[in-house]
Amino acid sequence: SGDRLGRVLGRAFDIAEEQIIHALSRQLGIRVIDLAAITIDPQVLRLVPERLARLHLAVPVATEHGELIVAMTDPLNVIGIDDIARASGLAVQPAVAKEADIVAALDQYQGTGGSVQDGPRARGVERPGVVSEERGSGEWLERGAAESTVVNLVHSFLVQAVADRASDIHLLPEASALELRTRIDGVMHSVGSFPLALYPAILARLKTLAGMDIAEKYQPQDGRWTLPAGSQEVEIRAATLPTIHGEKIALRLRDKSTALSELTALGMAPEVLRFMQGFTAKPHGLVLVTGPAGSGKTTTLYALLQTLDAVGCNIITLEDPVEYHLPKVTQIQVDRHAGMTFARGLQAILRQDPDVILVGEIRERESAEIAMHAALAGCLVLATLPANDSVDALLRLLDLGVEPYLASAALEGIMAQRLVRTICPSCRGASTPDPALLAAAGLPPGTELVHGRGCPHCRETGYRGRTGIFEALALKHQLRRAIVGKSPPEAIRSLARSAGLRTLREAGLEKVQGGVTTIEEILRVTPPIEG
Repeated sequence: SGDRLGRVLGRAFDIAEEQIIHALSRQLGIRVIDLAAITIDPQVLRLVPERLARLHLAVPVATEHGELIVAMTDPLNVIGIDDIARASGLAVQPAVAKEADIVAALDQYQGTGGSVQDGPRARGVERPGVVSEERGSGEWLERGAAESTVVNLVHSFLVQAVADRASDIHLLPEASALELRTRIDGVMHSVGSFPLALYPAILARLKTLAGMDIAEKYQPQDGRWTLPAGSQEVEIRAATLPTIHGEKIALRLRDKSTALSELTALGMAPEVLRFMQGFTAKPHGLVLVTGPAGSGKTTTLYALLQTLDAVGCNIITLEDPVEYHLPKVTQIQVDRHAGMTFARGLQAILRQDPDVILVGEIRERESAEIAMHAALAGCLVLATLPANDSVDALLRLLDLGVEPYLASAALEGIMAQRLVRTICPSCRGASTPDPALLAAAGLPPGTELVHGRGCPHCRETGYRGRTGIFEALALKHQLRRAIVGKSPPEAIRSLARSAGLRTLREAGLEKVQGGVTTIEEILRVTPPIEG
């Protein structure tokens, strides 16, 4: 189930929480603290901000021999222990206590002058942020969302995610807890969990920020807002999804202060860079960029747009959503509810005398055909299309029902891409990978390669930051004839390979040998070499 063992045992065998706590105490050699039976010195409470105490379900209890004794529901929460140690300036000695006692203690010590106090106690709320089914009205949710405890808790994990360079935050309700996850450098990490009873108010707070209807629980919603985080201004896009345990909410984070990348800074090999730069000199034609969601396709197209003369030509984009605002460029937001689809938007753009058109995504036949007719009529059309690699993108275009002669005439080139994690510069070092990994990379046994050992700078992952790997397919005469002749997919792929196509995996393995990333990372994100 992915849940903690104690909770699984408690549900499956009706084991009391006290029994599990005492077993955990014996196993880890840590003490059990009965918070209901002790009084905590307010001076000790001042050592830990409330937002951290609430976030990690932890209560500072006492100091002993220069260490801070902290009662926690999860004494193995190393992220929480590190956060509290940094905030207090003391080494943390974790202890274990009942979850209900920890929440009650946090509520009890509000107003004592300790650091657990970040705002006034909830007015008329038995526990801040707790909303029962009977109290699930919009008015009660609004009040719960405005409570200082919930406001601080939400702000805390949002700011922490920004500090961790997360691109996404996921709040997933499960049977007995609310799971918090973040995506960093393209990989999902479990951050921790909250009591499920807090979720209605947390969700209401996020919906309020995003401009959603907080009382709507059965229909997906989306919204956005801007979060000031120190010197950064982060745009957050939110989307909810009803599940069997309640609404899941996903947040996409984008630093608005980050400048757009230049084409030369994306990690392209020289021949791929020349391939892309060559399109800026073409007066017409269709250029496709393909890859899964989150692979950097939009960043690549925006970087290509920046190389064009926005004053000397009429550039129009059609996006869902508009990611960045570009000066001197006409940008259109797709709005299906208002009838502004990709196909209708493209038809309208063609009446605006465009020189260059950027299409956020081609998914169906109508928009594909309009884009191709625009390319043949004298426009340079840049678009994305979901597919595994460049040849798959070509085959996908034909599967949409586009006539082969039209695809052959309009297409100028296809580029596939992925983002791979780069080795952390703070803990990089040489080692000899497993022989099976070397064999997968086509390298002899005993070859030394660079890897990251893991350190605080990279959250012990060995990776920090990402770069791109790219596969460029030029539409040459033989390939165009094969498309018009409706050659089978195997023949088209073989023809592309014989014409010198360098696959995503080959491009990635070159970066492995250059000490940029690892074999494991390339095998994780790239399709196997075919043909």
